[in-house]
Formats: sequence, C-alpha cells, structure tokens
Amino acid sequence: MVDAREAEIKAAVLVALSRIVGVMVWNNPTGVCRALSSDHVITYGLKGSADIIGCAWGRAIAIETKRHKRYQSDQQKRVQAAWEKAGGFYLVARDAEEAVAEIMKIRS
Repeated sequence: MVDAREAEIKAAVLVALSRIVGVMVWNNPTGVCRALSSDHVITYGLKGSADIIGCAWGRAIAIETKRHKRYQSDQQKRVQAAWEKAGGFYLVARDAEEAVAEIMKIRS
C-alpha cells in the first residue's frame, strides 16, 4: 500500500499476522490526551515503542508501521535497539506482505 495511512497499514498487518498459527499480535497505542472533565493531560504507552507487539513461535516481536517514505524517529530507533538487545525481533513494515514475509523468517 503505497502512501496508505499508517492506521490502514497497521490494521492490515494485524489482520494478516493474526491468520498465522503460532503468531499473536496486538495494537500498542501510545500518545497524549486530555481528560474530558478537566485539563489533566494523560500520557499512555511507552514513547517510541512499536505500533504492534506480540510473539511469534515463542519470540517477542515488535512492528513499527510506516507510510511510504516515512522513517523512524530517534526515540523509535532507541527502542528498537533496546528491543533487539533483549533478544526481540523488530521490524519496520510498510505493508502487510512485508510484515508477513519478515515474521516468517523467524520460523525458518
């Protein structure tokens, strides 16, 4: 999906990976919001963490989805380095087909 919105890419990746036996993934939202009843600001998730996390055949996986020609922030790169140092598998996916192909390499 060239130039698809990241939300559409993420949804397609989640659906595609959920069809693979031995793979379990879920949405991992991060951000900031304001409480409805006050001016209280709420942050959630780990800043820079991947859009999708889960496991594949017993290995921790993290997937950052990006639109065509968009790149990781410095914070996302730091999270990726920490994830990989801990033994996890991390990838940046621009479409569902790429995500499936990369995740299948874990099984090989």
